Amino acid sequence: MAEFTYTARNAEGRSEKGTIDARDKRAAIAMLQAKGLVPIQLLPKFSGSLVSAPALKQASEAAVSAPAREKPTPVSQGGPKGNAKLGLLFAKRLLDLHSGGLSMGDSVYLLHQRLNDPKLRAVASEVWSHLREGKPFARAVEQVKGLYSRSMICLFEAGEASGDMVSILKNSIEYMEERQRIRRHVAASMAYPFFVIGVVFVLLLMFLFFMMPRIQTMIDSMGGRMNFFTQALVWLAESMVKAGPFVVIGVVVASVLVAQWRRVEKGRLITDRWFLRIPLLGRISWLSTMYQTSNLMHTLLGSGINTTEMLKLTERTISNLSIRQRFSDARTKINEGMSFSNAFRLYQLYPDDAIDILSVGENTGNLARGLQEITSSMRAALSERIRLLTVSISAAAMGTAFILVLFVALGMILSVYEVTHSIGRH
Repeated sequence: MAEFTYTARNAEGRSEKGTIDARDKRAAIAMLQAKGLVPIQLLPKFSGSLVSAPALKQASEAAVSAPAREKPTPVSQGGPKGNAKLGLLFAKRLLDLHSGGLSMGDSVYLLHQRLNDPKLRAVASEVWSHLREGKPFARAVEQVKGLYSRSMICLFEAGEASGDMVSILKNSIEYMEERQRIRRHVAASMAYPFFVIGVVFVLLLMFLFFMMPRIQTMIDSMGGRMNFFTQALVWLAESMVKAGPFVVIGVVVASVLVAQWRRVEKGRLITDRWFLRIPLLGRISWLSTMYQTSNLMHTLLGSGINTTEMLKLTERTISNLSIRQRFSDARTKINEGMSFSNAFRLYQLYPDDAIDILSVGENTGNLARGLQEITSSMRAALSERIRLLTVSISAAAMGTAFILVLFVALGMILSVYEVTHSIGRH
């Protein structure tokens, strides 16, 4: 038997705190629900004796050997600082230990004691220090700046509320790996086209600022006239010199103003709404958000958390305020008795095919399975949109490079022809 501390909501809506003895977290949740309480937070009560000796040995071997398979992260100066890669590694190490039967507190303690990677160990030490102060795990990892986004912190809060951190850690790791996979794919797809356009741009600058003045001087001295392509390139060079600084300053000022505007809730709501209307990028943002929310809702329902808390926790993970507002309105309708499928259709949160899957899941009493199927379809649609985006950007970059090369080549050839023609006349 283990002792857990809990925060729960009673039938009257008031919050209650206390301790309960149960075999595990699932059993503790069932006992609280039998008393008419809705679990909000359920944490193992830390005791002086962390784990038994065999468990300690097995856990420490997992904690030490697992990082050895990863490339060590360099030491950072000035205290622990997080990033996406470090957050993923920390979540994986926690899952290795917590899924083996250790509590979250014991798992973090072992990582703090046993990890070899200096930076990862510094993060574990920082999280452990906050856990010792009595903070829940989500609040503890939030103290490490840059380790996890706000949406990931909300995921951990959902795991603590449901008492099933194993599923939440798996969900978080899957989501972070998917994001890293997408970023690597986009970076790999964009590398070659932008390298080509960069080389072409350098050649263009060399032609405009070194070769072109000499050719122009020769043509003028011989009474010749520059061709259209050469004139266009000269105009481009002069425009870059004259207007370039003002364009850069304008972009910087506009970026600062938009960033300041987004600090206000109304400004962020409007800009988030505008972003969703951008071709391709807006659709990708929407698909990414709905993929995350459907995956989380499926995980929370499978963990035994009730619908009201599941929707509330899921809403907090949505970063786009426009989508969050629509989700909040749908959540209100669902709490008033409307079905999931009708509420999500009313506020256009899912496409029609996903709404049909959701409706079938509700009618068959297996909503979690329907959400799992929607998650798979959203992932496939997201991958297809990202592929289309990378193809479009690659085509645009290569097309721009081709046009620049064509202008430079024609400008050089026709300029040389004009020079030789002028020499022939003299």
